[in-house]
Amino acid sequence: MAGWRDRCLRAGLAYRFEPDGKGGGRSVGMLPAHFALILNTQNTPIHIEEDVLGNPMGKHWKQIVFGLCGVKDCTQKLIGPVITSTPEQRSEWLDANQVTGLPKNWHPSRRSNNSEIQLTL
Repeated sequence: MAGWRDRCLRAGLAYRFEPDGKGGGRSVGMLPAHFALILNTQNTPIHIEEDVLGNPMGKHWKQIVFGLCGVKDCTQKLIGPVITSTPEQRSEWLDANQVTGLPKNWHPSRRSNNSEIQLTL
């Protein structure tokens, strides 16, 4: 994921910096996306991730990655723990998290107005 993130969500493409008037800079998001759907698989039990650790991956994706790029509406789903899951459980997770509502033949690399698409889990 880090390689994809670093190549795709980079300065000049997904965000830029402009002077803040105080000798520093502030980020300006450039992604035309209105929302991000984040599906995090993990080995930590979900209650520990949220209650004990404070959901650091959610904060990372919502605030640091997509916040920097100007995407304000982020939804995260935690999936796991994967390491102790069965093939049946993983199949249930895939079924439960299929995204519907995309037009046929839709692909994220096409340069169409995807902002009108309504997605449903």
